[in-house]
Amino acid sequence: MTAFRTRDPKAPTRALAFAGGGLVALGVLGAAMLTGAAQDRRADTIEMRDIVSLASQDTPETDPQNADLFYADDTPQLAQAALQANLQTLAQNHGAEIDVMRAEEVARIDGLIRLPMTLSGTVPEGELGAFLAQLDTARPAVVVEEVNLRRTRAARGATGRQVAFQFRLHGLSR
Repeated sequence: MTAFRTRDPKAPTRALAFAGGGLVALGVLGAAMLTGAAQDRRADTIEMRDIVSLASQDTPETDPQNADLFYADDTPQLAQAALQANLQTLAQNHGAEIDVMRAEEVARIDGLIRLPMTLSGTVPEGELGAFLAQLDTARPAVVVEEVNLRRTRAARGATGRQVAFQFRLHGLSR
C-alpha cells in the first residue's frame, strides 16, 4: 500500500502524462537543434569549397595576368628574402632608412603562403606619400596590415623633418 493519497484519483495519471509529453517535446527540440547545426556546418563547408575552387582557378598557369602578384621562389623562406630585398630597394628609392626588418613566421592560408614582415625606420616627411603609394602599387603585391607613424624630433643640422614608421605587412607566395 502506498502513502500517496489524493482527492482526485486521476491526478497521478495526468502528472505522468504531462511529464511524458514534456520529455517528447524536449526530444523533438533537441533533434531540431542538431539538424540545424548540421545544416550550418554543411553550408560552411560548401562556402569553403567555393573559395578554394576560386583560388585554384587563379593559378599563374591559368591566369598569367595575376602571376606577378605572388612571390615565386623554391621555398617560402626564399620568397620572404625576395620580399625583404624588394622592401629594402623601395625604401632606398624614397630616402627611407630602415632600422629594423623582422621576418615573422610563414603561414599557409587557403592554399597560399603568407610571408609576414615587420618594418621600422624613418622617411623624409616629403617622401612619405610617394613611399606609401609605391607600397600600394608594388609588384609582387605587398599587403599592409598596420601602419604606425610619428614625427621624429629634428636633429641638429638636419634638413627637413623625418617621420618614423612601423609597418606590419605581408607578401603572398604559392
